[in-house]
Amino acid sequence: MSLLFGNIERSIPSRLLGGGPVSLLGQTVPFAWVYAGGVSILMLLGVYIYLYRSRIGRQTRAIMAQREEAVSVGIDIHRVSAIAFGVGTGLAAVAGVFAPFMLGSFTPSMGVPLDLTAFAVIVIGSLGNPLGALFVDRRTARRRQQELYALFPILAEKRRQASGSLSGGQRKMLGIAKALAAEPKLLVMDEPSAGLSPLLVSTVIQSLDACRAGGLSLLIAEQNVKFLELGDRVFTLEGGRITFGGTPAAIQADDGLRRAYFGLGV
Repeated sequence: MSLLFGNIERSIPSRLLGGGPVSLLGQTVPFAWVYAGGVSILMLLGVYIYLYRSRIGRQTRAIMAQREEAVSVGIDIHRVSAIAFGVGTGLAAVAGVFAPFMLGSFTPSMGVPLDLTAFAVIVIGSLGNPLGALFVDRRTARRRQQELYALFPILAEKRRQASGSLSGGQRKMLGIAKALAAEPKLLVMDEPSAGLSPLLVSTVIQSLDACRAGGLSLLIAEQNVKFLELGDRVFTLEGGRITFGGTPAAIQADDGLRRAYFGLGV
């Protein structure tokens, strides 16, 4: 788009969407905002009807809750997921139409950062289900919240604080909790001990061990030898190549490997 139309910011005349500002509840706001708010309410109502008052919506929620059971009762998960993705894409398209009018100007690349964030949240965050990250029933959300607070009690104590005010260790726990909120089957982590004190490292290991005991699979890239206690299999990398693969007990028993990769002797 930028190659075709350039990346110059362009203003939109307010007359294209109903004229100038209006007074609403004692505040003066652009008419475009009122119009966009009304459309947003209608869209939310439409999504509610789709999810809770239509057969395809009930199938969508069934897949969100228990994918395997949905397959076992004959739900076509590929068809339902495609329809849900189409609904999500349509909502994004409508939002894209109104965004320039809300901002008063536009550039061809203005939606790129939002698109990337939305993709991560909706598709990756909901494990491929476009509506799964946005529409979770209140009971499930409350249950998951309490489980995560039990796993990271410090987050329950700090729940009223902004994330930017948390310590480095607390932010690390918050990041892990956010990843666990979607109830993934596999959690991939890159050096979770980075920047943490030994005490917090032990806390993180205990939390991850509890998750592993609950059936969560872990794939961790780490240099801290303490994380070996979480592993069923250990691989060492050198120059981009795997130089060892085996059990934690095997690497603990090999003094050469311990010295080479962890700086530890017998």
